[in-house]
Amino acid sequence: MDKTITRDLGFAINDDYFTQRGAGGNLNGWDNVTLTVKDELPCDEQHEFLVSLGVIHEFAGTGSALLREAGAIDAVGSTTPTIYIGKGLGDLPIGFFRPLAVTGELGYQISDSSSVRPDQWNYAASLQYSIPYLQQHVKALNIPDFFTRLVPAVEVALSTPPNGPTTGTIAPGVFYEANKWQVGIEAVIAANGPTRRLQGSGFIAQFHVFLDDVFPDSLGRPLIDKDLWQW
Repeated sequence: MDKTITRDLGFAINDDYFTQRGAGGNLNGWDNVTLTVKDELPCDEQHEFLVSLGVIHEFAGTGSALLREAGAIDAVGSTTPTIYIGKGLGDLPIGFFRPLAVTGELGYQISDSSSVRPDQWNYAASLQYSIPYLQQHVKALNIPDFFTRLVPAVEVALSTPPNGPTTGTIAPGVFYEANKWQVGIEAVIAANGPTRRLQGSGFIAQFHVFLDDVFPDSLGRPLIDKDLWQW
């Protein structure tokens, strides 16, 4: 659930329900709730470049006790100051590669109890190819309407503690973008040996509703209709 406070400042409350299958049995339940506050700095629209700053807090104890006891979710909360960067390639003279976009984020996760759960660096990146952008800004292809709304993507997310191996996942997938909602599915593949020792492969299914478009004059409207950088 995302909500704008001003035009550029907002917060998000996130949770997810997952199933973990293994030799010892199957586990089901909710993950811990996280709260993110994020502010978008003035973006460079001409060069399709933006930077945002945020803080993420994970509330320990809000998820399934069964999953927590099994070590499937965190038993200790954390706070993670994070920087987000996005760059579209539409301003470059590269033809059919113009619909490509890259995003990246870097955060330092500060544990509520470093003796139980050490601090660590979290970093991630994604590569996306927007077929809607291709159709609208590069060349309209004569293809079925369904395919004109697809965005193939691959995401990589890694974590590095101060005294331990880097772990992470690679997630190739595809998203379907409608006018007011989005649905997507991604495989989740262990990125290296240390990760494979902790988990196997799986998948994530997502369904997003764009409240800004569904309720533009109520839920989708900023609480304060101003930009922090344009007072």
